[in-house]
Amino acid sequence: MQNKEYFEVLDSFGNKTGRLKLRSEVHRDGDWHRAVHIWIMNSNNQLLIQQRSAIKDINPGRWTSSCGGHVDPGEGSIGAAVRELKEELGIDVDPESLEYLGTIKRYHSAHNDFNDQELIDLFLVVGDYQIRDFDQEEEEVHKLAFYDYNKLKEEVEKESSFLAISGIEFAMLFRAVEKIKTSEITPVCQVVNKKG
Repeated sequence: MQNKEYFEVLDSFGNKTGRLKLRSEVHRDGDWHRAVHIWIMNSNNQLLIQQRSAIKDINPGRWTSSCGGHVDPGEGSIGAAVRELKEELGIDVDPESLEYLGTIKRYHSAHNDFNDQELIDLFLVVGDYQIRDFDQEEEEVHKLAFYDYNKLKEEVEKESSFLAISGIEFAMLFRAVEKIKTSEITPVCQVVNKKG
């Protein structure tokens, strides 16, 4: 249950403090904690974006990365990314197929008693995916769509309000996609399981 979810409290550099706190307390108090965002790109240079469920406490109904979530106590970022891909999208991904893009700091305040300070580790997975390959978790994800890389870049440049992602995250993502496009890297991840 969400109200019993615990986070490891970090300092602003990402070091563990040795304290665990309830999710609600961490978000109320503005404690630093770790999260992951995973981007999926298919062989047609399309990036998977998800529309968050309307019941989410942060950015409900807005479009964001392919998948994301918090890192559980004792878990590493790679483990969290693999777990979140399975929970939210129903796919099994080899940890070695996750390309680490970097870490960003994000602060989000929705109201006086919600102060979210996260260190977000970003990952990219390149694979031959289609929408039918995913089995989305309805409590987390309202809708999935593949978005053409160039069109997404244009939306970011226009600062489109339907996107709930920071400019620095997009900059890191776009740098990685450009490297992949120019080096003609073949997909490093195949679809391991498909629904139905």
